[in-house]
Amino acid sequence: MKRTGINPVSKKQKVEIKRRQELKAELIKEHGEHCMSCGDKNRDYQDGMGWLHLSHIIPLSKCGKTDKSNCILECRKCHNARHGIIEK
Repeated sequence: MKRTGINPVSKKQKVEIKRRQELKAELIKEHGEHCMSCGDKNRDYQDGMGWLHLSHIIPLSKCGKTDKSNCILECRKCHNARHGIIEK
């Protein structure tokens, strides 16, 4: 019988998710709960990831790292603008 539904998360993915959560918490502790791009503290833009997104300055696809020197916290509007996502 063929399995359907969501594929299980690999051990490597779990480690990366945990590392991102820890980095996000560390950046919030250092810089406060505001967007590091626009300075907004408005939490009206919450989604499933919370209101702040961990954004890579140099993308992972371009060999960027998930560390403090390459990551910033951005609100959904700034994060989407950086990635060229147009909101409806």
